[in-house]
Amino acid sequence: ATPEEYPSLRLLSSDDERTLEEKLNFFECDNLQIAKSLRRQLANKRFPLHEERILNVSDPGDNWWIKREGNSLNIYFKLCRTESIDTLVKAGPLGDSDVAMSWLNQLYGYFSLLFPVKDYSSAHGQFFMSCEEENHPLFNEVVEVFANGEVGNGLWEKLRVLEAQVTDPTHLDSLKRANYFLMEIASMRSFWIEIQDQL
Repeated sequence: ATPEEYPSLRLLSSDDERTLEEKLNFFECDNLQIAKSLRRQLANKRFPLHEERILNVSDPGDNWWIKREGNSLNIYFKLCRTESIDTLVKAGPLGDSDVAMSWLNQLYGYFSLLFPVKDYSSAHGQFFMSCEEENHPLFNEVVEVFANGEVGNGLWEKLRVLEAQVTDPTHLDSLKRANYFLMEIASMRSFWIEIQDQL
């Protein structure tokens, strides 16, 4: 495909002095399935830039909000605690909150394979998880997935080792789907960080 084949994209417009690479402005994904998921969940949708200023009680928005304190992580799937907004990080619309809640309800055992889980709850539009150990490296890397869309080398290696150790096909399939969920969240967060910088 060449720019000449897509005149509606105005890639060859002489008024715009940016290079073709700057005009295309693409986001690279690790695999096609994650790219399709990003498109399905975020393409052609409108998201208010300052949702927190126009809170609608009947529809509190699509953004996820994150709070990290010490060795705990809180994720709020709807903005409903305006009194604590200064302590929250707006993570962006990282996907369908109902689907995420359903996944997180099932992942206690998964996270327990990565680090010693102290408390774990997922209900009423929020998720809470804490680690028994202070500054556990894998817990910190899981937090980075949600906070910054980054999957650290230690987490990648642990997930690879876990997959290699599993012999039961059903268990392996569940582990791969949980890994995919985490990678999808990381990609969504990375994408949204890039979009925020451009807005």
